[in-house]
Amino acid sequence: MSNTSSRWEEWWKSFGARDLAFLLDFYWDPIGVYGDPDFVGEYEWYVSRLKAMLRKGCEEVAIANALTHFAKQSIGIPEAEASSEAVARAICTWYDEAMRKINKHSVTR
Repeated sequence: MSNTSSRWEEWWKSFGARDLAFLLDFYWDPIGVYGDPDFVGEYEWYVSRLKAMLRKGCEEVAIANALTHFAKQSIGIPEAEASSEAVARAICTWYDEAMRKINKHSVTR
């Protein structure tokens, strides 16, 4: 495993998966359960599905398409497309910033 790959996995285990779950809960939340303690972690299943996509680089269109697919096919919410695009943009902004920080620290060490 390369040094960069191991840093990414360390970041994912420490912060990435948790932060992405929060973004899905807070911004995406297609069933409207954010803040309900009975539904904490409701979208964690989708985090693991998005991991491989993020690892290859965050592409807004691909993430939006995946979120729309999840909402329509897995959850049964047909009108999810517009919100999926905004959430994908937020995810890619978050992810790109995290990768800049990882790369910055990789160079300075």
